[in-house]
Amino acid sequence: LPRPLPPTMSLAKALASSVQELRIVFCKTSPSSLGTHTFLASHYPALKSANPTLPIYVRPAPSSAAPFVAARGPRGLYAVRGTAGLEAGEVAKAVEACVEEVVEMGKRMPEAGARRGAGPKA
Repeated sequence: LPRPLPPTMSLAKALASSVQELRIVFCKTSPSSLGTHTFLASHYPALKSANPTLPIYVRPAPSSAAPFVAARGPRGLYAVRGTAGLEAGEVAKAVEACVEEVVEMGKRMPEAGARRGAGPKA
């Protein structure tokens, strides 16, 4: 995505069209997870209301674990971004980057059922 998306509008639309699952993992008490916690508090309701059927998993982690966001796209494509020490706006950009990566990986993959050398015989 060429520019940051407002999490309440464009990001919600991007999620609906290209992501099958969003995971957000952070520690509620760790200072390195503060931005992720703030992102959730301010953006989760809008993301969920715009994508009521999209699984958005929010998982607690021990303080020793690094916080991250991850997006899963079609055919098991998976993108992950660490969010340790990021502010809420930077966490939104990390989510956007995951969505973009899943979309780009999907463009590079052959269509389901397509095989190399499986063209018609001459």
